[in-house]
Amino acid sequence: MSDYKYHLDERKLAPIKSVFTSRVGDGSGDHQQAFFDMLDMLLLLRQGGTMLDIGCGFGRVVDVAKDRMSKVVGLEPDMDRFVACRDAYETSASVSIIHGTTSDHLAQAPGQQYDLLVLSMVLQHVATDTCKDILKDMSALLKPGGLAIVSTTHSPDSIDKFYTADGQKNGAIS
Repeated sequence: MSDYKYHLDERKLAPIKSVFTSRVGDGSGDHQQAFFDMLDMLLLLRQGGTMLDIGCGFGRVVDVAKDRMSKVVGLEPDMDRFVACRDAYETSASVSIIHGTTSDHLAQAPGQQYDLLVLSMVLQHVATDTCKDILKDMSALLKPGGLAIVSTTHSPDSIDKFYTADGQKNGAIS
């Protein structure tokens, strides 16, 4: 089990959020709007399936997906965020929040795979080697034909990336 601790309190950023501009130029002021628009589309494509939210934090993605997917699993390595998210969704029959990392989940639920993987604003908070491990783990967690979305501020093009399982034996993300 990881003893990872997230050190930024996003709630303190709320007063300055309005100064951010949209990445897609729609004037919304919400720098995450493009991500959530794409997430809405992916949820429609995989509606009724299973989803894994890697680094679910307080559950902003879980909240969008909980009524559209048959099963939503949130992974969160930070104990405070895990507890807050677990408590927020403890009465939701379709949601499970797990304390741990992708490698913990693979060890605890071998063979478990998902129709949709979401990795939103996580990679910039972990070491490069950890990024590589998460992306490698994603290939084992994604069902053949499944979809994954990776959103990060560290993307060279500052856009979200999508991956699909290639159906090969190892389920590599291509």
